Order: sequence, then C-alpha cells, then structure tokens
Amino acid sequence: DNISAAVAGIDHPAYDVFRRTTDRRAPHNVVASGKDILKNVERFGYSLEYHDTFQPKFKFLSSDDADIYKNMPDVNIIYPGGQASDGANGYSRIQAYFQYDGEKYYRYQYGGPHIDEATGNQLTCDNVILQYCYGEVRDENDYLAFGCHGDNGLPVQVFTQGKVINGTWSRYSDNDPAVYLDEAGNPIKLTPGKTWICIIWADYAEDVELVR
Repeated sequence: DNISAAVAGIDHPAYDVFRRTTDRRAPHNVVASGKDILKNVERFGYSLEYHDTFQPKFKFLSSDDADIYKNMPDVNIIYPGGQASDGANGYSRIQAYFQYDGEKYYRYQYGGPHIDEATGNQLTCDNVILQYCYGEVRDENDYLAFGCHGDNGLPVQVFTQGKVINGTWSRYSDNDPAVYLDEAGNPIKLTPGKTWICIIWADYAEDVELVR
C-alpha cells in the first residue's frame, strides 16, 4: 500500500495529495498533507490496521531498560557532513547539524535553526541515526543512488538521550525494515518519539564530526 505522486510508472497515482509551492525550485517544492493522504487511503481502500506479518521499524526503550546506555559516550553536537561548508558529502554545504539540549535534538541548517514552516518552531527529534551506505553518481546531472539494502552489517551510529551507540545495520528485503544492532549484536533501542535518519555516503564517512 502506498500513496505516490502522478509520475511515470505509478499504477495508482494520488493526484490530489501532492502540490507544488512557488517558493522553491522543482523538484524541491512538492508538499503533501496528512489530511489529503488519509483521503486517498480511503479512496484506495487501504487498511488502517497492521498486517499480521508487520515488523515495526524501531525497538524502543521501556522503564525496565531506560539506563542501559548510561555508560555509552556522550555526544552533544552531530555534524553529518562536518563543520566545513565546502564539502561534497551533501550535508556540509547546507551546514546541517543537530544539537542536544538535555531532552531533544535540535536541527540547524544554513547558519541557523531549521524552522517548521507549518508551526514556526524549530525542528526537533528524540533520536538521530547516521546510517552509512554505498553511494554513487549516476549521470552528468549528479543524480545520486544509495544502497539501502543488504546484509553486510554496514556501520550505523544511533544517538539517543545524549549518548551514541555504535553498531551495524542490515535490511534484507523491500518489505522489511532496517535492523539496527549494537556491537554486541543486540537490537538498539530508541527513546519513544521522533527519529531523524541521515543517510551517510560511505565515501565521506570521515567527514562526520561529533562534539562531546
């Protein structure tokens, strides 16, 4: 079940979900709303109940294991593309970073807070994931492709409650979520709330900077 824009190759396009704004250049000006998505869920007859085979994307911390990462290293600022503004990694040129304030991770870009246009508030999340993967340039227009599947145990860094947990990730099929494991092979658990995943091009892994 999916809600997709009316582009070539889409069998059941959702014509009235997506619209373009005039404040940005295409293709960066497409927006959608939850209300319109739900309208098309009803139009397509999609179920709002989980299937019996549903696998959740994340595992979350409970009151029984809230302190399991207390001995992990502290990280207060996450620079997915480093602090330089001229790198080719996709993050440094927009000066993207996350800063932990003791409760939430606040996102910054272009020298200031990243603001939610709908609310006027700075974007925040409860967890940040740096998922390292293979990447390549496909054509002369810098069309990029990233390998988000595989069972190779590629690196991952999960940030929650001001801590960093190093581990590996794998994703075995289109219908399965990525699995995040710590260095001991245990599932990494997240703080309940919002999670921001940054795809890190493995060729630029050394550009990542963490400030403790």
